[in-house]
Amino acid sequence: MAKETIVVGSDGVGFTLKSKIKELLAELGYDVLDVGCHSTEMAHYPVHAKALAMAIRDGKAERGFLFCGSGVGVCMMANRFPWIRAAQVYNPTVARLTRDHNNANVACFGENLNGLWVVQESVKVFLDTPFCNEGRHVPRQRMLSEPEGDFF
Repeated sequence: MAKETIVVGSDGVGFTLKSKIKELLAELGYDVLDVGCHSTEMAHYPVHAKALAMAIRDGKAERGFLFCGSGVGVCMMANRFPWIRAAQVYNPTVARLTRDHNNANVACFGENLNGLWVVQESVKVFLDTPFCNEGRHVPRQRMLSEPEGDFF
């Protein structure tokens, strides 16, 4: 029985890295929902980042991974949706902090910037790290989830 479903998406540049991470996720026992793209052909990353956000909104997955050339574009698009807390991740320490401190539900990687081993280790850490749910991080979590709140 799978631990949970993880949603993944990419543009054409991020496709190869996404494919390798899908293999890792399957080895770790996760079900994988791939919202595209499905080749190295040019694809617009906003389309697939939005599809990932909608899959999380619709309860098809709670967490996901996005891939493009730098990780920046997919992260910017994903964060347009208030239920998404996406972070550009470039090593396992950042993966841990984004979960522990910020309760990120999407990690974004750049195929042109990150080596496979670093991404694999970062994915494992991201999946294994819970939100600390204490201290100064709790009100910050609320602020991230309610950006138009009256806390400023």
